Amino acid sequence: MNYLKMNRLTATAVFAISFIGYFITMAPTVSYWDCGEFAATAYNMAIPHPPGSPLFLLVGRIFSLLPTSQIGHALGYALSDYDIAFRITLISVLTSAFAVLFLYLTMVRLITQWKGIPENTFGGFKITMASAIGALTFAFTYSQWFNAVESEVYAASIFFTAIVLWLIMVWLEKPDDLHSDVYLLLIAYILGLAIGVHLLSVLAIPFILFIIYSKKFEITMASFFKFILIGGLTVGIIYKIYIFWSLNIPLFFDHYGLGTISVVVFFGAIIYLCYYLIQKNNHTGALLAISTLLIFVGYSTYAMIIIRSGLNPNIDQNDPNNWAAFIRYLNREQYGELVLWPRNAPFWEYQIKKMFVRYFNWQFIGRPDEFSLSLLDQFRNGLGFTVDKLQDAQEDRYNYMATLMSFRGLYGIPFLFGFFGMFHHFSKDWKRALATLGLFIMTGIGVILYVNQPDPQPRERDYSYVSAWMAFSVWIGIGVYALFEFLEEKIKNAKIAEYAAYGAALLIVVVMPMNMFVYNKFASSRQGNYVGWDFSYNLLETCEPNAILYTNGDNDTFPLWYLQEVEKIRPDVRIVNLSLVNTEWYVNQMKNHAAEYIMPDGSVYKAPTVPVGFSDREILGDPKIPNSAIQPTAWTAREFSVNVPKDVFWKDWVESGNALPKGSDTMKIPPMKFRVEPTIQGKGIRVQDMMILDILFANKFNRPIYFGITVSPDNYVGLEKYLRMDGLAFKLVTVPNTDMSLDRMYNNAFKKYKFRNMNNPNINYDDNIRRLTQNYRTLFLRMAESYRNNGGKKNTAIDDAYPNFTTQEKIVAILDSMNAKMPEKVIPMHNVNLKLGIAQFYADAGKPEKLKEAITQVLAQEKYYRLDAALKMKMAQLSIYLLKDADGAVKILEPLYAADPNNPEILGTYIMALENKNDLEGAATLLQTWTSVHPQDTQAKMKLDEIQQKLNKK
Repeated sequence: MNYLKMNRLTATAVFAISFIGYFITMAPTVSYWDCGEFAATAYNMAIPHPPGSPLFLLVGRIFSLLPTSQIGHALGYALSDYDIAFRITLISVLTSAFAVLFLYLTMVRLITQWKGIPENTFGGFKITMASAIGALTFAFTYSQWFNAVESEVYAASIFFTAIVLWLIMVWLEKPDDLHSDVYLLLIAYILGLAIGVHLLSVLAIPFILFIIYSKKFEITMASFFKFILIGGLTVGIIYKIYIFWSLNIPLFFDHYGLGTISVVVFFGAIIYLCYYLIQKNNHTGALLAISTLLIFVGYSTYAMIIIRSGLNPNIDQNDPNNWAAFIRYLNREQYGELVLWPRNAPFWEYQIKKMFVRYFNWQFIGRPDEFSLSLLDQFRNGLGFTVDKLQDAQEDRYNYMATLMSFRGLYGIPFLFGFFGMFHHFSKDWKRALATLGLFIMTGIGVILYVNQPDPQPRERDYSYVSAWMAFSVWIGIGVYALFEFLEEKIKNAKIAEYAAYGAALLIVVVMPMNMFVYNKFASSRQGNYVGWDFSYNLLETCEPNAILYTNGDNDTFPLWYLQEVEKIRPDVRIVNLSLVNTEWYVNQMKNHAAEYIMPDGSVYKAPTVPVGFSDREILGDPKIPNSAIQPTAWTAREFSVNVPKDVFWKDWVESGNALPKGSDTMKIPPMKFRVEPTIQGKGIRVQDMMILDILFANKFNRPIYFGITVSPDNYVGLEKYLRMDGLAFKLVTVPNTDMSLDRMYNNAFKKYKFRNMNNPNINYDDNIRRLTQNYRTLFLRMAESYRNNGGKKNTAIDDAYPNFTTQEKIVAILDSMNAKMPEKVIPMHNVNLKLGIAQFYADAGKPEKLKEAITQVLAQEKYYRLDAALKMKMAQLSIYLLKDADGAVKILEPLYAADPNNPEILGTYIMALENKNDLEGAATLLQTWTSVHPQDTQAKMKLDEIQQKLNKK
């Protein structure tokens, strides 16, 4: 087959395989973290968190118009009419598949540039197959796949990096051709566009420069250091001068009302400079000038941020509607100053080993996963060499040193090929190998140095380093090609060597891309995952009309924004993000901006503002006075007393399950009393705490106030005893020490809440979702506990639902419903105390077999639950007291005693178990041994005498 045709067919196949793999595993709706914010702001052309991604938003707006719902319904797929998040996620699916395509094309050119264009079919096969294996291995690495199936910017960023790498490879084939300058200019424009998605693509510049430099100049030690200086300056110029310092021009002229005009003049000046240099026939100068112009043209997508902010959309983070605010937005001043030194965490132990080496190993060596078996694992099982999904100790999931050495699923095969390919590349084409190494370091170690992440992080950050995984995957492809060459060299018979290469290719396809696909598919798939949408919907539905809802941070807030902004669900609930409320612009928006929503029926709903007592001057400060905006302040503990309206108090009283007393109209209503302690090192109070108090006073109980269930108690500012659990949120009520409203809890959990696919074992839920959804179990357990503690108090929704059940049967029904909605095989309980607690509830309600079953399961999976002596002691005590199972307790306690015979607690429980088992001789023997070592223990001697008397009576 003609090489050109073979290359095109292989490229098409690589793209198609990647796209289909991503498409069938993409999220059906909104996912957690930034996805909800990006989907909402793209749909409404609003302003996301800094530094913003305007190009992504502009493209996202176009994708939001795609008729996927109509197409889906026509084809019989159950797509929602509001599938905006699905449509915007298609950007990630497409750009990720194209990134894999361009990686393949880059590897093909890298190989042909040292080997030449193949002259026969077998030569073409070696190049295209090796490149395809490298590209598809990268396609299904854990982190690349993760980015490809959610509406985030990282997939698009990787696409821009991949395309500029390919373009510089194309330029490299004809660097002296005058027309090849078009590739360099296109690279400049794409880099400018990439800035409007994410700054990570800028880190590809050293690779590009080195390719150009090595082609134009001889590489010596002196010239290499010269290149490092030039490359560093170029990155610094583009990053600092082009992206940030250039904005000082319109900022300066903005003082005279000429900010926008100065931008026009600025572009005009660059265009004139380009024209002048072209007229002077200054090729290098014109190339640099036009490249500068194109970078700024691409970068100009940021105009969208300042323009749309000026229209005051509902989501308007940092309110960058003028040049000064826009520069603060771009500089991410909201997140504090970015410093390279000192390090925010141990550089080697945490930032390198845990935040890079561990992630690297996940992609190419192995990753502990309790839910997946790879093809190789299944093959081993078929041969009788059992590989359990829990083969690795549970510590591998939490202890990063153990995780560093895990070979789970991948067996280190991709790493070995990549390592071999790196050495082969340096031996055959060291210049481009050095450039690839530079790309790997810049997009890996360089990111670590720049971001300077503190310990701990709220989530895994492996998605940030995918460009480094792409660079290493280049060497995987080269390693496969090197193996083909090795076989050709060692096998003298050309035909046999050819067949050997075909066989090796088939085997490598199985053990690398296919094995990686099978192993990572379940962990990477978002198919059928509705938790982000459902949890946010349930949280909103917990709230009464026109409520104020405090949320904890991005992960709690962004999906709520999506539901309100895009799907127009409960826009009456005003969300107050306790992270953002520390900023003056957010407080000002809460107070003065009434969000407007165009509802599905075409009507306009205007959501009320948040009641804020601070004046605008107190919030925003005086522009002429530095640091005069609202900010943390000194604070000493103080008591507050708030008068409560009579109607509000009695409403809370009745909703909390109490009967309205006679003469309530004339009763004196007690005030709310609470104490607010300092929240900043015992000396100050945060802005968010001030705002919670201020909103409480300004609201005057006119609107209900809620704290989301994920909000830390540290944020309650002394109001704990006035928080009543109504479901996934605590309502601020006026009746103190009210545990919950059973009616509201039941109606929410059983009649309003959605739990889609949480009982489906074929749906993947990552650690973050598993932790989050434990809140559902908390909800059911608290409901069962409250119902049990009040003795099955009548006139509740629970009694109406189960009219002929006993109190114990109703508790069992609640627990059974919880397990049916989210069974442990789908949402596991890593916390053994939670598992045993649920089982203990069952035992108390007349189902002791559930507790015995739980104890048996936990003991059978000791590594999984990381059992220690205290947990085993707890299970032994439960066996003795609740299950009356002395034999089971003895089996638990015997090895504990053998391991620690001098532990009095273990001894005491062991003796009790032996007594209950009627093994008095064994108990006496233990006590005799103990008293001989501890003769001063009078209680042990008394117990020994008691047992000996029982033995004598026998």
